[in-house]
Amino acid sequence: MVLAWGMGVLAAGAADAGTSTLRVAERVTEKGLTIVDLGKYPGMLLLHGMGEMARVHPEKKGEWLRRTVELFQRYPTGEIKGRGSFICYEAGGTGAAMLHYWKLADALAGQVDAAALRMVQHQKRSTEGLLIPHWANESQVFIDMAFPVTPFLLYAGLAFDRPDHVNLGVDETLELFRILEDKETGLVHQGRGFNGDNVISDDNWSEGNGWGAFALALLVRDLPAQHPRRPQVVGLAQTFFAAVLRYQDANGMWHQEMTDETSYVETSGTGLLLYGLGIMIESGLLDPRHTHDIKRGVSGYLGYIDADGSVSHTCKACLCPGNGTKEAYKNYNWVFNDPHAFGPVVLAFAQALRLGIERIEPLAAPVPMPGGGICPVPARGPGTAGGPGE
Repeated sequence: MVLAWGMGVLAAGAADAGTSTLRVAERVTEKGLTIVDLGKYPGMLLLHGMGEMARVHPEKKGEWLRRTVELFQRYPTGEIKGRGSFICYEAGGTGAAMLHYWKLADALAGQVDAAALRMVQHQKRSTEGLLIPHWANESQVFIDMAFPVTPFLLYAGLAFDRPDHVNLGVDETLELFRILEDKETGLVHQGRGFNGDNVISDDNWSEGNGWGAFALALLVRDLPAQHPRRPQVVGLAQTFFAAVLRYQDANGMWHQEMTDETSYVETSGTGLLLYGLGIMIESGLLDPRHTHDIKRGVSGYLGYIDADGSVSHTCKACLCPGNGTKEAYKNYNWVFNDPHAFGPVVLAFAQALRLGIERIEPLAAPVPMPGGGICPVPARGPGTAGGPGE
């Protein structure tokens, strides 16, 4: 089977004008909503992407916003049962807090504030004071944790004037980057304590670096200028995203093991990294010439997105597989239409629109995709399934 955007939408007659960035985001959103469980974190990532889309196109804002807020309102009623290892999931996660902070969704105030208070008071902590899943021991941390903790507490803290929430959110990401830094590459490893006591995995996993990029970029964009740790956040972001750019391939993509292009192209990490890089450009912290790298990235991405919004080459949830080596990550294969696939696409294409990239020229040659890959590494049991808290 061959899946390529050029075989679908472009064949319908828009080849000379390129592909609509907005239309890609719309199709992937619709496909994702038919596949993803919104009660789990990949679904909440998709909703966060929908929230970002709500501010991109003024003429589409009402449509995106109304639908997204209505979905978030289903969490406290139990129509959508938010679940996982972080208390913020009960309220719908990061996107709900973001939309309320932006004053686009006053109706979400109660659920966001209540979940933030419970998370600060009752979420389990690591030895360093980081918020961790209830199943982890106090020495186990992983970069994915930055995704649910930092943005949710940042936006809830700013919205409800709770500086302690903001500070906890900032500390989570800065400390995770400190613990998991790969000094050789400038990237991060995924986890500590899952391959032996205090042992840090050897990888530079694209999705893990993407989770870190997501949290760090939102701090860069929305942490107030007067916050005492903002200079540290900005410095880290500039160093980290410069390292990320060094490993972008010729087609604008990143690979499962970012430092090894013989590993497969991995789309969820690519989307999260493009989103973060786009925010850095929009915030004036990365040279605007790198907009070309965003264009190249979303162009390459099209080769992994079918005309019906399906997405290929996405790594399923993993947490320091095998013995945590680069080879173990490289052998953790990709999946077609994995739940993690959709949110990163919407985020990346929303940010491309923010940078004025309205249309995209696809790759000259379509990417062959032989159906869904089967992950050869067994999923871990309850409590260590991977991702930002199953």
